[in-house]
Parts: sequence; C-alpha cells; structure tokens
Amino acid sequence: MKVGARIYHIAAWITLFSALAVLSVSENAAAISLKVVVNPNVATLKLDDGPIIVSVKSQEKNLTYRWELSGPGRLQGQGPAVQYLLPAQLDAASASVVIAVTVTNQAGEERREQVEFAITAPPTPTPTKAPMPTSTPEPMPTATPTLPPTSSESFSLEDLEQAAEQEKRVRFEWEKKLQEMDAARAQVQAYEQQDISAALKIAAWQRFLAVFAANNPYTVQDDELRQFAQEKIRYWQAAPSVAPTIALEIAPTDAPMPMPTRSEIETWLAQANEYFEKTWFLTPENQNAFALYQKVLKRDPANAEAKTRIFDMMEQYRQKAEESAAEKPDRAEILYQRYLTIAMYARKQFQDQQLAREIAQVQEEMRQLKRPKTTPTATPAPTLIPTSKATAKPTNAQLAPTPQPATAWVDPILGMSFVWVPNGCFQMGSPPNEVGRDIDENPIHEVCLNGFWIGQYEVTQAQWRRVMGENPSFFAETPNGSGSSAYPVENISWDDTQEFLKKLNAAAQSAKTDGQAPVQFRLPTEAEWEYACRAGTQTAYYFGNDAAQLKEYAWYLENADGQTHQIGERRPNAWGIYDMHGNVWEWCADAWNETYIGHPTDGSARIANADEMRRVARGGALNNLPWFLRCADRHWDWRDNRNFARGVRIVRAP
Repeated sequence: MKVGARIYHIAAWITLFSALAVLSVSENAAAISLKVVVNPNVATLKLDDGPIIVSVKSQEKNLTYRWELSGPGRLQGQGPAVQYLLPAQLDAASASVVIAVTVTNQAGEERREQVEFAITAPPTPTPTKAPMPTSTPEPMPTATPTLPPTSSESFSLEDLEQAAEQEKRVRFEWEKKLQEMDAARAQVQAYEQQDISAALKIAAWQRFLAVFAANNPYTVQDDELRQFAQEKIRYWQAAPSVAPTIALEIAPTDAPMPMPTRSEIETWLAQANEYFEKTWFLTPENQNAFALYQKVLKRDPANAEAKTRIFDMMEQYRQKAEESAAEKPDRAEILYQRYLTIAMYARKQFQDQQLAREIAQVQEEMRQLKRPKTTPTATPAPTLIPTSKATAKPTNAQLAPTPQPATAWVDPILGMSFVWVPNGCFQMGSPPNEVGRDIDENPIHEVCLNGFWIGQYEVTQAQWRRVMGENPSFFAETPNGSGSSAYPVENISWDDTQEFLKKLNAAAQSAKTDGQAPVQFRLPTEAEWEYACRAGTQTAYYFGNDAAQLKEYAWYLENADGQTHQIGERRPNAWGIYDMHGNVWEWCADAWNETYIGHPTDGSARIANADEMRRVARGGALNNLPWFLRCADRHWDWRDNRNFARGVRIVRAP
C-alpha cells in the first residue's frame, strides 16, 4: 500500500474554481478529500457556448469515478475528468443541470459531490419571408480576384508574452506563500509541544489562520493546512484547562517523568473513543484513535480500556480484510497493512506471544492474496552493460556502465562506509510488463548522472544517536538503543533527516583542517537512489525479475518476522550496496509528483511543480510484499510523519 494520497490536477483550461467541496472525512468515508471543478467558471451557459470540462481534484490515487447527469445534454468521457456537451435545443427558455460524481478508493470507501448550473436558450429571431422573384435572375458574373486588404498593424504576441510573464510571477509568488505557510505550520506545531496552556496553543493556531487566510488559486494544499489548524484549535479547546506552573528547582536528569493527572488521561481517552466510534483508527494524521491510545498507554501502561480498543481496531481490520480477500484483494492488502501497523505496536507494548502467532498468520494470509498483476514476460538474468572507453554519453541501448572495483570511503565523523557510484545513464521507471508496477512509474525516461558517493548501508541507530543525542527507533532493543547499534534507525520523518544532516554537516565543518574543503552530506535524489539500486541492471530487482530470490537480498514480509534487522545481512547489489531492497523505506530529497512528466533528466531532485509537503521514499520495508521492493517502485509520505518502517541512507555532497 502506498500510504496517503496523490493530488490530481486535471483541467482543460485555466482552472477557475466555482463549486468547491473540501472534505476531511473519517476512515469510514476514506480519507478522501476532493474538489469538483468546472472549467471555465460559470453559473449560466448559453446553448451556443462550447462544451465545458468537469473534473475532480483528489488526494488519493487509484480511484474509480461514477458520473451522473440530471438535466439536458450528455456527458462524454470517464475517469477524473469528463466533458459536458450542451443540447442542441431546449424545451423551455432555461434548464437546470446537475452533474454528480461518486469517488471510490481501493478500500471500497466512497465520497459523492456535485455541481449545478443553468442553461439558457438564445432569443429566437422573428423570421421574415423573402419576396418572390418577378423574373428569372441573370447569372452573376464571375468575381475578379482582388488583393488582400492592407493593414498598418503587424502580427505580434508581445502583449500576450508580457501577460504570460506576469502570470508566471503571480504563480511563483503563490508557491512561495505556500512554502511560507507550511514552514509556519511546522513552527506552530513545535511551539505547541511546550509545557504551556491550551489557550496559548489556540492563540498560535488562530494567528496562523489570520495570517494565511488568503485562498491560493493554484492548489488545494492551503485549504488543507487551514483545515489542519482548525482541527488543532478544536482539539485544544476540548483539552482540560490546566494552569501552567513554574518550577523553582531543576529536577535531576534521572528523575521519572511526572504522571499526568487522571483528568488528562480521561480527556485523551474520551477523544480517542470519539475517533474510534467514527472509525478514525489511523487517519487523519495525529488526529486518530491509535495515536491517542498510544499516548494513554505511554503514561498509563496498565490502562485496560486503551488496550481493549487497540485489540478491537486490529480485529476490525483483520475481519474486513478477510471479507475482501476473494473479491477485492487490493482492498484486503490495504486492510492487512493497517492491521500490521497496530499489531506490531501491540506485540511490543504488551509482550503478547499469542499475538506474535496471529501476526504470522496474517502475513501468511497476505501471501495467499490472489492479487491481479501484470504477467511477466520471460526475461534473461540481469547483465551489466560493459563500460565504454569513450567519454560520450551512453545510448539507450548502452545504459549504465559497469563500475571498476568500487573505491570505498569512510567518513571521519561517524565512520560510515560509502561506495562510489560511477557516472552514466539509465532508463528510470518500469516497463508495462513488470509485475507490480504502478502508473506513477511512467513515463520511462533516460536520466544521465555524474558520479557520487552513497552510503553502503542505511544510517544506523548508533550513528543517529551520536548526532542527535537520542534514538527514536521503534525497534530499539533497549530504552536508549544501546543494544541496537547495527540496526537501521527508523521512526524518523523527512524533516528529522534534515535536522540530522544539519548537525552532521556542522560537525564536519568543525572537523576540517586548514585549507581542506569540508565534507558535506545530503539525501540522495530519487534518480540517484534508483540508479544506485539498479547498479547497471534494468530488471525489477537488482538481481533479476524472480521475486522468489528476494529472501537472499532483502528483509520484507516473507522473512522479516515483523521487525527490522541488522544492516548488511542480506546480499548486496553489483556495486556493493546493501539493503536497497527492504528493511526500511529510505527518504529521498525529492518532493512528490505522481508522474515523471517534467522530471529532471540530469539526476537532480524534483522540487518545482511538485508537492513539497509530501516527500519521496524508496526501497520497501520489513512489512511489504515483493512488488513494493522493486527498483522502480515509488512511495511518498508527509514530510513530518514518523513511522517504524521509515529510515534513511545518505550521500556525500560533491
């Protein structure tokens, strides 16, 4: 399952928003938010007007659409955009038209919206009777060709070019405003983590809404951010009023965390139970039952009500998955993944051995899913294309060159091993016959990159702790992670990786000697990641197309036993890089875009014309089925979201 959603921008002309419905819905109604857009922006049409486009903008992929028309005319097309064709005539002077769409996601959850407008008939001219001819008209003489009319004006687009430049400037300013808005959202979220009153937190979100009240005409993301702020305000308005206190003495560092008051826990439980009744089990982010029950159990591990609800959510997900397995395997897969998200937490929280056996049973049920996928064609074992001695750019038939024996480099700060990835070109994306491919892997396109250094392994918990001072990992073996030094760090957001890199680069700057250029680090771009993963191959996995061999190369659903594993235990690719398939998803630098149209061909990160609130992750993880581990598979998550299956691998900046 690819978590979250993808925003569709489908319009035939410049999008002018008229009938809008922005929805934040429960898991029952699928976290589908959508807008129905009429292009151009009209309330009334005339019969002699051209056809119009009605489209849907949504935040989830793999949706199905059912369109309905009430009124004269007809709809043409299908999918997220249809064309409304006006009738030739009306029975009355005007008519009302209603166009409705029902959107369904892979889990079978639906949302219905509609738009309305009127059609008017142009006035009918009074007919006049032509006089009868009195005699047979003489034939008209053949017209003599004449010269075209002269004009003092020459053709020019200068004024339109100026208008286009102005439009680009306006769009750029709105993009900057959206980035500023997202940064402010993160600032307020950090502010509310302080031990301060709910009134101050509410005031911070209200100020956010006041400053960013203007509607962005180019995206729905600003609407979502305002909606998020409003949800935060409602949450803190419902929280108990606790007067802030001033500590007169500094508690010792090893003092236990003060227990929350009973009223605080009861408030969390009440809110969690409300989300539970709405079936907001795992969504929306940070406003769901699971998140609040975890909060309760962190402070009150023996809380029976929270534990019961945790198991209730697991049971509902599993039951729905089993009911869907035969007819809707895609939906079943999503529901099983949600079950595993909660079950892996519960197994660790409650030390329940029976639950460990149930997880194994669910994993076996997932393996048996008869998910329809593209039938693979017979393909030979992967071969590395020989290195060309010429310095010219490789052709399509001669993709990535085989590297010479890799020159390893170890960073002087953390002792991380890096492998040199040679310059070359490759075909990014997947062919139509690849098993498990998704539409966001289109179109296949050639990318040519300069050589770079990439981490031979994923960043470990010990390395992260040395830089950040703490180990956030879900699978840390001890509270401070001291027993899990060789395991990949996880439960980190994209924003967390930026803070890690900032501190690591500062340490590298301090460690450099006079006259020496400082070593700097960054995330790999999406193209760099896929190129390094393929290691000169063009097959589904870097070892070939046979997923049955994955157990030798990756930790995933079949063999991970619901947990991460030490780095470097599976077989590497041809360039000596480990764990590119499985273990944890790896954050990349790119912002998310659902297509490769307009993607950079030089290996750089895609930031422009992409959703910067969502960031790319690659490689698959411990709880995924084989097709999520393919070299070409793409995934995204919110940049501030943390998850036990999200980790990182870094590259050395040139």
